[in-house]
Parts: sequence; C-alpha cells; structure tokens
Amino acid sequence: GSACTFSVVGNGVPAPAYQWRFNGADIPGANASSLALTSVTPANAGGYSVVLTNTIGSVTSAVATLTVHYLPAITTQPLSQTAAAGGSITFSVVGDGMPAPAYQWRFNGTNMAGANASSLTLAGITPANAGDYSVVLTNTIGSVTSAVATLTVHYLPAITTQPLSQTPAAGSNITFSVVGNGVPAPAYQWRFNGADIPGANASSLRSEEH
Repeated sequence: GSACTFSVVGNGVPAPAYQWRFNGADIPGANASSLALTSVTPANAGGYSVVLTNTIGSVTSAVATLTVHYLPAITTQPLSQTAAAGGSITFSVVGDGMPAPAYQWRFNGTNMAGANASSLTLAGITPANAGDYSVVLTNTIGSVTSAVATLTVHYLPAITTQPLSQTPAAGSNITFSVVGNGVPAPAYQWRFNGADIPGANASSLRSEEH
C-alpha cells in the first residue's frame, strides 16, 4: 500500500535513453532516470533494472530487489473434527505473509504453550480436550486469526448417579432414576432381572408405567 522509487545515475554522449525492466521484461512507459511505484502490492515484488542506450551501445544496471511486506493471510482454514477418547487428531492451517508469520494456537481463546507451528497435534485425547481451536498468524505488519475449529470428543457412557434400591409398600408407585453422560448422548434401556423392559428407554423408570 505504500510507495517506493528506484533511481539510477548515468551518462553518455549522446545522452542515453532509459528503459526500466521488471524481472527482465520491459516496463511500458518507464523511460526516465527514476521509476516510481505507488500503492505497491505483493505482485510488485521482484527484480528491477534499467537499460541505458545511445547510438554507441547500451549498458544494464545491477538488479535492485523490491521486497513487499504484507499482512498474513490464511488460504486454508483449520477444520472441525470428531475423535474418540484416547485417539489423536491434527489441526492445520495454510497461510502466508511477508515477513513469514509466526503461529500461535489457542484453545477456547487462550494461548497454548509451545503451540507455534502451522499444525497442532493432540494425542491421547480426553473429554477435557473438547472445545474450540484457532490460530493467530502474526508478522511485523499485523496479525490475522483463523476460523474456529471445534473438537468433539466421543467417549464411553459414564454413570454419575446410580439407581437406588427401594422397599415400597405393595400397590404403591416407585421411580428408579439414573444420571449419566457420554458423547454422543447415550440411549437408555432398563432391565428387570437381566431382561430388557420394553419401552423403558428414559433416564427414569416409574413402576406405574410398567
């Protein structure tokens, strides 16, 4: 977005004509002793030289290199993933920038220590790893943050509150209940003396219903 100017000082008799070149190809209309570029973009980066010519012959200058610094950009975003507990996954991002950007992965918005590469591998996954992952690319021009990739961790159902034994009076109603979790959310099947009770598929079982 800024401007720059290349210039050369030369002489000859007759006075020479000038022809600026970009990566070896003539730049149309660039025929002065200086070459001004306005609002440069990464496409302007490369080698610039100038040929001085008169009726006797020509001479070509040394090549001057233009390096254009620009904000990091992400071309391939990290993708959401699903993994089983105990497994491993890798998030990755493809980006560029000049100077080359540094990487910082985040988990639920907090920087992850040592996670400074273009990819992030998690091994021995537990439910605690489930959440949102993103990466920030930073160089001297600024920074850009990737889209959020969500990790969903599937794990075996677990019972946190067991059903309790009961001693009701004959003819009364009772309810058994259980509290459990798992990802994906578990299905329930109540049993009586080891045999499935048809239709008993909720987290609680009322005796009046069966």
